[in-house]
Amino acid sequence: MLAVLEYIEETLSPIVVHSLELIGILIIIYGSIKALTIFFKDGMDLSNSLVKITLGEALALSLEFKLGAEIIKTVIVRDLNELIILGFVVVLRIVLTLLIHWEVKQAVLTGDLERSGNSIQKMGTSYNGAKESEKETTNE
Repeated sequence: MLAVLEYIEETLSPIVVHSLELIGILIIIYGSIKALTIFFKDGMDLSNSLVKITLGEALALSLEFKLGAEIIKTVIVRDLNELIILGFVVVLRIVLTLLIHWEVKQAVLTGDLERSGNSIQKMGTSYNGAKESEKETTNE
């Protein structure tokens, strides 16, 4: 039984940690590309809340995966200094996640953005960046 636990600690834990961190990185890359696409389609409007929220949600989800990796790292911590540093990293990631979620919720509550299902839309704009009025004129 002890050999199985040592195998999990020494072999599987690092693989799972690196996998979770890689998933977090891929989510950041995907969210950044998606936010940049919206940013350019909307004419590089710096005040576009949809861009900020799209990127913010990707960062929040990414932080959740990275937080999971940090929690698993507590299994393989060797000394007190590593545990203290790991604790600070976990607290920092939790605070960042809460702030990002709060910002997304505030944007939706202020009416700047509307949520329909799993997508967020800017008022009067579809998720792909095309104005609703432009869609109506092209459909006629």
